Amino acid sequence: MLLIRHSDTRGFVSDMSRSAQVPTSPPATLLIRHWRNLDTAPQDGPVLDLACGSGQNGLWLAHQGYSVDFADRSDEALTDVRRALEQADQPFTRTICDRITPRHPDLAKRHRLLQVDLESGLTPILPASHYAAILVFRYLHRPLIPQIIQALQPGGVLIYETFTRDQARYGRPRNPDFLLEAGEVLRWMPDIEPIFYWEG
Repeated sequence: MLLIRHSDTRGFVSDMSRSAQVPTSPPATLLIRHWRNLDTAPQDGPVLDLACGSGQNGLWLAHQGYSVDFADRSDEALTDVRRALEQADQPFTRTICDRITPRHPDLAKRHRLLQVDLESGLTPILPASHYAAILVFRYLHRPLIPQIIQALQPGGVLIYETFTRDQARYGRPRNPDFLLEAGEVLRWMPDIEPIFYWEG
Protein backbone atom coordinates (compact mmCIF):
# COMPACT_ATOMS: atom_id res chain seq x y z
CA MET A 1 0.00 0.00 0.00
CA LEU A 2 1.10 3.51 -0.66
CA LEU A 3 -0.17 6.77 0.72
CA ILE A 4 1.78 9.81 -0.41
CA ARG A 5 1.23 13.52 -0.34
CA HIS A 6 2.54 15.91 -2.97
CA SER A 7 3.81 19.40 -2.15
CA ASP A 8 0.45 20.68 -3.38
CA THR A 9 -1.07 18.12 -0.97
CA ARG A 10 -2.18 15.60 -3.56
CA GLY A 11 -2.60 12.29 -1.79
CA PHE A 12 -2.03 8.83 -3.18
CA VAL A 13 -3.16 5.56 -1.67
CA SER A 14 -2.11 2.35 -3.38
CA ASP A 15 -2.28 -1.37 -2.69
CA MET A 16 -0.40 -3.70 -5.02
CA SER A 17 -1.56 -7.05 -5.17
CA ARG A 18 -24.93 1.40 3.33
CA SER A 19 -28.12 2.78 2.57
CA ALA A 20 -30.22 1.70 -0.43
CA GLN A 21 -28.98 -1.04 -2.75
CA VAL A 22 -25.31 -1.87 -2.83
CA PRO A 23 -23.52 -3.57 -5.73
CA THR A 24 -23.30 -7.35 -5.66
CA SER A 25 -19.51 -7.20 -5.25
CA PRO A 26 -18.28 -5.45 -2.12
CA PRO A 27 -15.96 -2.46 -2.49
CA ALA A 28 -12.22 -3.06 -2.32
CA THR A 29 -10.76 -3.47 1.15
CA LEU A 30 -8.22 -0.76 0.30
CA LEU A 31 -11.04 1.72 -0.31
CA ILE A 32 -12.85 0.80 2.90
CA ARG A 33 -9.66 1.23 4.92
CA HIS A 34 -8.59 4.53 3.35
CA TRP A 35 -11.69 6.34 2.08
CA ARG A 36 -11.49 8.83 4.96
CA ASN A 37 -8.41 10.24 3.21
CA LEU A 38 -10.92 11.73 0.78
CA ASP A 39 -11.95 14.11 3.56
CA THR A 40 -8.66 15.94 2.94
CA ALA A 41 -9.39 16.25 -0.80
CA PRO A 42 -11.09 19.30 -2.32
CA GLN A 43 -14.79 19.16 -1.54
CA ASP A 44 -15.92 20.84 -4.76
CA GLY A 45 -14.73 18.17 -7.18
CA PRO A 46 -16.13 14.83 -8.27
CA VAL A 47 -14.59 11.39 -7.87
CA LEU A 48 -13.51 9.44 -10.97
CA ASP A 49 -13.86 5.64 -10.86
CA LEU A 50 -11.54 4.85 -13.78
CA ALA A 51 -11.99 1.52 -15.59
CA CYS A 52 -14.81 1.04 -13.10
CA GLY A 53 -16.06 -2.37 -14.22
CA SER A 54 -19.25 -3.11 -12.28
CA GLY A 55 -18.61 0.07 -10.29
CA GLN A 56 -18.62 -1.38 -6.78
CA ASN A 57 -16.03 1.13 -5.54
CA GLY A 58 -17.60 4.24 -7.04
CA LEU A 59 -21.08 3.04 -6.05
CA TRP A 60 -19.94 2.65 -2.47
CA LEU A 61 -18.65 6.25 -2.50
CA ALA A 62 -21.88 7.42 -4.15
CA HIS A 63 -23.73 5.93 -1.17
CA GLN A 64 -21.40 7.94 1.08
CA GLY A 65 -22.56 11.14 -0.67
CA TYR A 66 -19.82 11.67 -3.27
CA SER A 67 -20.56 12.65 -6.88
CA VAL A 68 -18.91 10.01 -9.06
CA ASP A 69 -17.92 9.76 -12.72
CA PHE A 70 -17.89 6.07 -13.71
CA ALA A 71 -15.64 5.54 -16.76
CA ASP A 72 -15.30 2.25 -18.62
CA ARG A 73 -15.31 1.06 -22.23
CA SER A 74 -17.78 -1.74 -21.49
CA ASP A 75 -21.44 -1.00 -22.16
CA GLU A 76 -22.35 -4.08 -20.12
CA ALA A 77 -20.39 -2.88 -17.07
CA LEU A 78 -21.94 0.59 -17.23
CA THR A 79 -25.39 -0.99 -17.55
CA ASP A 80 -24.74 -2.74 -14.22
CA VAL A 81 -23.75 0.61 -12.70
CA ARG A 82 -26.87 2.25 -14.16
CA ARG A 83 -29.10 -0.42 -12.61
CA ALA A 84 -27.47 0.01 -9.20
CA LEU A 85 -27.89 3.81 -9.37
CA GLU A 86 -31.52 3.44 -10.43
CA GLN A 87 -32.21 1.04 -7.54
CA ALA A 88 -30.67 3.55 -5.15
CA ASP A 89 -32.64 6.41 -6.74
CA GLN A 90 -29.40 8.27 -7.51
CA PRO A 91 -29.50 10.80 -10.41
CA PHE A 92 -27.13 10.22 -13.34
CA THR A 93 -26.42 10.94 -16.98
CA ARG A 94 -24.97 8.48 -19.49
CA THR A 95 -22.67 9.43 -22.37
CA ILE A 96 -20.58 7.69 -25.02
CA CYS A 97 -17.49 9.82 -25.57
CA ASP A 98 -13.97 9.94 -27.02
CA ARG A 99 -12.69 11.97 -24.07
CA ILE A 100 -13.86 12.77 -20.58
CA THR A 101 -14.80 16.42 -20.37
CA PRO A 102 -15.07 18.55 -17.23
CA ARG A 103 -18.43 18.50 -15.52
CA HIS A 104 -20.84 21.34 -16.08
CA PRO A 105 -21.65 23.01 -12.72
CA ASP A 106 -25.30 21.98 -13.14
CA LEU A 107 -24.20 18.33 -12.85
CA ALA A 108 -22.49 18.78 -9.49
CA LYS A 109 -24.85 16.42 -7.66
CA ARG A 110 -25.35 13.99 -10.54
CA HIS A 111 -23.30 10.91 -11.32
CA ARG A 112 -21.98 10.41 -14.85
CA LEU A 113 -21.65 7.12 -16.70
CA LEU A 114 -18.98 7.62 -19.35
CA GLN A 115 -18.41 4.96 -21.97
CA VAL A 116 -14.90 5.74 -23.20
CA ASP A 117 -11.99 3.76 -24.61
CA LEU A 118 -9.22 4.65 -22.16
CA GLU A 119 -6.62 3.05 -24.42
CA SER A 120 -7.58 4.80 -27.68
CA GLY A 121 -4.39 6.85 -27.77
CA LEU A 122 -6.30 10.14 -27.88
CA THR A 123 -4.78 12.80 -25.68
CA PRO A 124 -5.87 14.08 -23.39
CA ILE A 125 -8.54 11.56 -22.40
CA LEU A 126 -8.87 13.06 -18.90
CA PRO A 127 -9.49 16.73 -18.04
CA ALA A 128 -6.64 18.42 -16.17
CA SER A 129 -7.02 19.39 -12.50
CA HIS A 130 -10.66 18.30 -12.40
CA TYR A 131 -11.06 15.47 -9.90
CA ALA A 132 -10.97 15.63 -6.11
CA ALA A 133 -10.23 11.90 -6.12
CA ILE A 134 -9.51 9.16 -8.64
CA LEU A 135 -10.01 5.44 -8.01
CA VAL A 136 -8.18 2.84 -10.10
CA PHE A 137 -8.57 -0.84 -9.22
CA ARG A 138 -7.13 -3.81 -11.11
CA TYR A 139 -6.28 -1.75 -14.17
CA LEU A 140 -2.94 -0.67 -15.59
CA HIS A 141 -2.38 1.23 -18.83
CA ARG A 142 0.98 2.93 -18.38
CA PRO A 143 0.49 5.62 -21.08
CA LEU A 144 -2.48 6.92 -19.07
CA ILE A 145 -0.57 7.36 -15.78
CA PRO A 146 0.63 10.96 -16.42
CA GLN A 147 -2.93 11.98 -17.34
CA ILE A 148 -4.32 10.36 -14.19
CA ILE A 149 -1.91 12.37 -12.05
CA GLN A 150 -2.64 15.59 -13.96
CA ALA A 151 -6.41 15.03 -13.69
CA LEU A 152 -6.25 15.46 -9.91
CA GLN A 153 -7.07 18.84 -8.45
CA PRO A 154 -4.43 20.30 -6.12
CA GLY A 155 -5.07 18.48 -2.87
CA GLY A 156 -6.69 15.56 -4.72
CA VAL A 157 -6.34 11.91 -3.69
CA LEU A 158 -5.48 8.94 -5.91
CA ILE A 159 -6.37 5.47 -4.66
CA TYR A 160 -4.73 2.82 -6.84
CA GLU A 161 -4.72 -0.96 -6.48
CA THR A 162 -3.38 -3.37 -9.08
CA PHE A 163 -1.17 -6.41 -9.52
CA THR A 164 2.61 -6.69 -9.37
CA ARG A 165 4.82 -9.04 -11.36
CA ASP A 166 4.57 -11.50 -8.46
CA GLN A 167 0.93 -12.12 -9.43
CA ALA A 168 2.03 -14.27 -12.38
CA ARG A 169 3.06 -16.97 -9.88
CA TYR A 170 -0.49 -17.21 -8.55
CA GLY A 171 -2.64 -16.85 -11.64
CA ARG A 172 -3.94 -14.15 -13.94
CA PRO A 173 -3.08 -11.65 -15.17
CA ARG A 174 0.29 -12.88 -16.40
CA ASN A 175 0.94 -10.38 -19.18
CA PRO A 176 3.74 -8.07 -17.93
CA ASP A 177 1.96 -5.12 -19.59
CA PHE A 178 -0.68 -5.45 -16.86
CA LEU A 179 1.69 -6.03 -13.94
CA LEU A 180 3.69 -3.49 -11.97
CA GLU A 181 7.41 -3.86 -11.45
CA ALA A 182 8.75 -3.53 -7.91
CA GLY A 183 8.78 0.13 -6.88
CA GLU A 184 7.26 1.28 -10.18
CA VAL A 185 4.51 3.34 -8.57
CA LEU A 186 7.08 5.42 -6.72
CA ARG A 187 8.85 6.16 -10.01
CA TRP A 188 5.63 7.53 -11.54
CA MET A 189 5.77 10.48 -9.19
CA PRO A 190 9.35 11.14 -8.10
CA ASP A 191 8.50 14.47 -6.47
CA ILE A 192 5.71 13.09 -4.31
CA GLU A 193 6.49 12.03 -0.75
CA PRO A 194 5.31 8.54 0.25
CA ILE A 195 3.25 8.44 3.42
CA PHE A 196 2.36 4.74 3.33
CA TYR A 197 3.46 2.04 0.90
CA TRP A 198 2.95 -1.71 0.65
CA GLU A 199 3.79 -4.28 -2.00
CA GLY A 200 3.13 -7.95 -1.73
